[in-house]
Amino acid sequence: MDLSSGGAPPPTWTAEMQKAMEAAFPRDVSSLVKSLVPMMGSQAWIFMGKVVNPLQGKVTRDLEQARLAVDVAGALLEKVDPFLSDEERTQMRQVVSELRMNFMEASREAGG
Repeated sequence: MDLSSGGAPPPTWTAEMQKAMEAAFPRDVSSLVKSLVPMMGSQAWIFMGKVVNPLQGKVTRDLEQARLAVDVAGALLEKVDPFLSDEERTQMRQVVSELRMNFMEASREAGG
């Protein structure tokens, strides 16, 4: 189904389906990127072994994947920064800073 035209949804869609689509696909790229920063943060916490991996039901550690998630969160923050309110900027910078500090700690614990 092509939703790129921006037109009305198909007539068989319910209001709930439309609401779900609007939540899943923000109207602008900056909103999407804003949601990706915390998503990468969640992945970083999982791969640092700081929280249970919900797919495996146990704590796992993959520092290569954790580093990638932290780096991507930082890069996304840099790109979306001009579109953030002061409050959003402060919160997201704090999240990325905490991820970086915890990654360094996890690396030391692993002997790296």
